[in-house]
Amino acid sequence: MSGLDGSTQEKTFGGHQYRIREVAAADEPKVIRLFVEVFGHQPEGQWFAWKYGAGRAGALGLWDESGCLKAHYAGIPRAILWQGNPVTGLQIGDVMVSPEIRGLMMRKGPFQEVCSRFFDTRVGAGRPYRFAWGFPNQRHLRLGLNLGLYRDAGVISQLSWPATPEGLPPWWQFSALDGHSADFDRQVDSVWQAMADDLRGHVLGSRDSAYLRWRFLARPDRQYRLFALRRRFTVEMEALAVMRFAEGGAELLDVVGPRGVFPHAVRAAVGEAARAGAKILTAWASPALVELALATGAVAVPSGASLAISTGSDLTAVEITQARWWLMGGDTDFL
Repeated sequence: MSGLDGSTQEKTFGGHQYRIREVAAADEPKVIRLFVEVFGHQPEGQWFAWKYGAGRAGALGLWDESGCLKAHYAGIPRAILWQGNPVTGLQIGDVMVSPEIRGLMMRKGPFQEVCSRFFDTRVGAGRPYRFAWGFPNQRHLRLGLNLGLYRDAGVISQLSWPATPEGLPPWWQFSALDGHSADFDRQVDSVWQAMADDLRGHVLGSRDSAYLRWRFLARPDRQYRLFALRRRFTVEMEALAVMRFAEGGAELLDVVGPRGVFPHAVRAAVGEAARAGAKILTAWASPALVELALATGAVAVPSGASLAISTGSDLTAVEITQARWWLMGGDTDFL
């Protein structure tokens, strides 16, 4: 399959010939093989179809002379509100390089070539996506900065709260939300609209019902639970929380709703974590959200990940550094 510009690139690195081309549906076994080689575990179920099917994510691959996939770089389209204005961004994901060629990760090396071509065909002024972003760890961020691929947009923090069964005041209720209910879309879209209106000075990804269905309800390799925060004796949601429970731990992946109800959603999630047997509740947060979380008693420490923006993005350095990014763990593709 050819690239977005209709071509396949031939490149020579370390005396070996490689091809750079679009990853196609037929390449799934080789993508899975590289995923296991790089990350050490096999994605479950129909993970590839969930992420890459129906034209969702797109990826470039680096193929050696024998047809083996040696590097992979992908992006998932995401509707973004930039200070109230809709734009389309591309969330970087599944960045994979075989250990066999990691020694060639230098300027004009295979990794740099794949990333540069990926951005050149997709991201920036006049291209499908205004900007691209991801959450690399510190080592990968330094590599991207050294290769001129990324700009550092700040540290992502990990929040934590002791899991205590205090619960909510009696005029609030927090209950499991059925993603198959007839009223799901309307109620989710209502709290999302309230959130979007409240955060017009921020940059945040869409959290409408279509996105939540895909990201959390349809994902085959993770199990999430959705909860509705309501005032008692009412049917309308004030906020929605997404949580994940695993190995005695609890994680708050997202809260959809205006900032005024965020503390109540956190308190309810803390109680839910305690009921599940967890000792602490954790969450990821960008700096703008950390400010609000600290008022709920959260402890914030660096998560080890940063927000990185592609240098090919149609954003100025001032826009990148001054934007009030509103991001949680649900904004990643790996939590």
